Amino acid sequence: MPTGAASNSVPMGQSPTPASSPLALTDDELDVVRRFAQPLPRADRDSYLRRVAALLVGREIGPGILHRVCEQAQLELRRPPTLDGRSRLPAGKYT
Repeated sequence: MPTGAASNSVPMGQSPTPASSPLALTDDELDVVRRFAQPLPRADRDSYLRRVAALLVGREIGPGILHRVCEQAQLELRRPPTLDGRSRLPAGKYT
């Protein structure tokens, strides 16, 4: 199994091979992928799934690596909500 450093070997937006074969995931593994996709806007979910697939190419898929890859892909695509370009937290009495 490759080391954790390999998870960053595929730049975002690039696929390691032009015609990758589909990943074979169990129902439980697919549930993990779906749960990490839920907080993302629907428009970003395709990019998220492609990023997860790219990070998993050539790796032995298990619960630990799948969780780390899904988390990494989610964090790369996550955009905190903002209101009118301001911080998402309202100003407190001490700010």
